[in-house]
Amino acid sequence: MKIERSEEWMERAQREGASVAGVPGPMPPLLHLYAQPWSHAEAWVVGTEDGLRALREAIDRALGAEGSSRAEAMTQDGEGYRVLVAKVEGERPDLLLPYAEATSETGKGEHPLRLVGTSRYQTLMRD
Repeated sequence: MKIERSEEWMERAQREGASVAGVPGPMPPLLHLYAQPWSHAEAWVVGTEDGLRALREAIDRALGAEGSSRAEAMTQDGEGYRVLVAKVEGERPDLLLPYAEATSETGKGEHPLRLVGTSRYQTLMRD
């Protein structure tokens, strides 16, 4: 059995029209989100043109009446995921800090799920 490198798998999957996790359909665009490791550090959004457009479209939809949206994306290794986008209304809510470094987590604040609610979250996560 030949083991393919991720680049070979991606090329073959695109030719054959496969998608992430064997689900038929187009391949999601490449989009990487790199969180801030600590306060005042950079956060990065890196992607193909299609990946960045998908994120922009999700942001545009979240700015609309619904206040939340999602974008389908894929990492360099071919793993698919969803980017959930939520709009904050009014004053800044007391959210958990988004830093990646575990020592910066205070445990104070609310998870972003509270912005959209469980019902809307479930709708965003449906296929």
